[in-house]
Amino acid sequence: MVVGLPGRAISMVAEEVSRQDDMELLGFTLGNKPERFRANGSEIVQIESRLRKQKLAEFCPDVAVDFTPRAEIMRFRDNVALYCERGIRLVAGEDRSLILRKAKVPVAIVPNVRPGSCHLIIPLVMRAIRTLSKSRGEKRVFHFTEAVAI
Repeated sequence: MVVGLPGRAISMVAEEVSRQDDMELLGFTLGNKPERFRANGSEIVQIESRLRKQKLAEFCPDVAVDFTPRAEIMRFRDNVALYCERGIRLVAGEDRSLILRKAKVPVAIVPNVRPGSCHLIIPLVMRAIRTLSKSRGEKRVFHFTEAVAI
């Protein structure tokens, strides 16, 4: 599951996840209001806040990639609480230490990049997803910070 659409970086992540043979892009994401997005021909429906728990009870992903904008820090905090409650591993778009330190699930942190450099984080996010998918659920924070050229 990818969260933070229609942001440029997370949109690129959604496109890349949809192309991977070993990953599945869920057809929904979390947000404030119902909206629809497309990623590599797949439709992604944004579920409004009040329906998040219900939807995650029906379809619980192994990993969430959450690039919720910094301006929506309270929504990010609520998302992290929900991921912990459901046991969903998290790839976070930036290090929000105070919130992530309390997470009870494995977390991978990828670097935040300037606009125009979003493509640089795609390989890091893919590695982070695969690393978390293999983790046994122990609380651990992984940092993916090395620069990668595509």
